Amino acid sequence: MAVLSKSGKIYRADPLFDNIKELFVGRKALNGARPGDLVVLRPDGRGRGEVIKRLGKAGSLKVLMEGILTYYQVPRGFSPAALEEAEAQSGLTAVDDEGRRDLTGLYTFTIDPDEAKDFDDAISLVDGPGAGEVTLYVHIADVAYFVPPGSAVDREAQSKACSVYLPVSVEPMLPLPLSNDACSLKAGVDRKCVTVELIFDWEEVDDGTEEFRGEFRGHNTKLNGGDRADSGKSGKSKKGGKGDVADKDKALALDSMFPRKVRFYRSVINSRRRLTYNEVDDFFEGVAVLENSGWGKSGEAEEGGLATGNGTADSGSVDVGRLL
Repeated sequence: MAVLSKSGKIYRADPLFDNIKELFVGRKALNGARPGDLVVLRPDGRGRGEVIKRLGKAGSLKVLMEGILTYYQVPRGFSPAALEEAEAQSGLTAVDDEGRRDLTGLYTFTIDPDEAKDFDDAISLVDGPGAGEVTLYVHIADVAYFVPPGSAVDREAQSKACSVYLPVSVEPMLPLPLSNDACSLKAGVDRKCVTVELIFDWEEVDDGTEEFRGEFRGHNTKLNGGDRADSGKSGKSKKGGKGDVADKDKALALDSMFPRKVRFYRSVINSRRRLTYNEVDDFFEGVAVLENSGWGKSGEAEEGGLATGNGTADSGSVDVGRLL
């Protein structure tokens, strides 16, 4: 990958990503490329090269992104078989499959970059089920439901391994009917997920704030080279601690992040709100307020409800800031 330039009658190619010297390109080896172009070269091992592909003007951001994908040999696009399969599988969003827990009554939202088009995870936080407890739900798009093992989509997704995000484009791991639709937790539509449900203690402390308290349940687990101890105790750390006291406070703080109970299951959710990283950052910096509104199942705006432990929504408004 190199940028062509011309000095007098001599054409040079300056490698863009490789730490090697410039290459000389003969007129017959330009193959239609011109100075200022970003090109793919075939070196001859003797300081010269031949243009095998012209990508466009090097000053274009879009061309530069194409150069990055080409240089790193990112697999591009999908076969007709995979595209046809993805289109058919995306229709499974409307299937009411047995055994999937209905969590559409929860106030659920996503947090992603401003430019995101695929939303693969969402969260909900509710009071209960018991007094002094809160339940955190982490919802992950149920991609495996739409991609049968050994299918064309599965094989091509394995070759890609991940979606590649660039400033002006994305090369998705899955075809768009899945990545941007059926497997995207967009606001206002039901989507199939795998949900992790975590129950924490929630208590007021002496300074009037609130904190999580959790109970660690594990065996032979180490933290910073030592055994975990005093599980279930408050994780509030003491400022100014030193040595063993500070280490113990840190261990207790981390222990308090562990939920008292965890379970996994397949679910269906309906996201009420899409938040961006910038909105959340502004909220925590105190320069913005999150409105208590979201999207209902009908796709029309509605007042946000704080969900109860049984997965249904209260009529009262939800403090989205508390959820964060």
